[in-house]
Amino acid sequence: MQIIILTGMSGAGKSSAGQALEDFGYYKVDNMPVSMLKQFASLCSQSGLRQKDIVYTVDIRAESEFSTLLKTVEEIKKEFDCSFRIIFLDASDEVIVARYKESRHIHPYIISDGITLSEALNRERNVLSVLREASDNVIDTSNMRISQTRDKLYELLKNEKPGKFTLTCMTFGFKYGVPTDADLVFDVRCFANPHYDPELRPLTGLDKVIRDFVFADTKAVEFLGKLDDMLSFLIPLYINEGKAHLTVAVGCTGGRHRSVTIAYELCKLIENKMPEIRTVLCHRDIEKINK
Repeated sequence: MQIIILTGMSGAGKSSAGQALEDFGYYKVDNMPVSMLKQFASLCSQSGLRQKDIVYTVDIRAESEFSTLLKTVEEIKKEFDCSFRIIFLDASDEVIVARYKESRHIHPYIISDGITLSEALNRERNVLSVLREASDNVIDTSNMRISQTRDKLYELLKNEKPGKFTLTCMTFGFKYGVPTDADLVFDVRCFANPHYDPELRPLTGLDKVIRDFVFADTKAVEFLGKLDDMLSFLIPLYINEGKAHLTVAVGCTGGRHRSVTIAYELCKLIENKMPEIRTVLCHRDIEKINK
């Protein structure tokens, strides 16, 4: 049995993410008091729910119990046959403010303390900082549609096996902003750009002709080799430190050609060299058309 704790900033998309996990087959529990979590895990382990994975959503309304949540998780790990994973959803203040205006919802701190939305978000970030730091995965939904958040969750959780290290290779376009949920970011705009060839422009790094174009530059081949060597060195160190997931973001101008090419080949290299880890390849901006 795996229990996912789904948390994060108000307005970052926890409701939609929780619904997505339900669609994936998870049994969802919303805002159950932390004091009941241990008893709930016990009941699950003795019932048919022990065969299911569970998502437990918790938000700022449980603030008074945050101090005991992580301790309770450790106690449950020791007593019951289950694993935990904390997924934290985040977004920029500007995006959250826009979402609040669109939905016309009211932040809980505005109701309880009579403060502005900006003050409420600042306080919420401070309160949630402990959970964010302890999380296994942070997903920044600022530039994501609901469907993209769903896809990200699926990429993180498909074929999930407790304790298996996951390497996510994410591609992006610098013109759309650097992903804030990446652990390592690499800029490949220094290599030849297929965008300037009208026949190649509509294609992506998933097409062999684009990969052949990029790797015609021997410096790109050399870069890929050095990146492979570095990750092969770093990943065992991260595993020894107890880290379960690493996100490597590779960016070019538009996120369609060079970044996709490098990340695609990098995943293949790591898969062959380190079959004991899970690799996930995702493309944030590949569907955006660069003119």
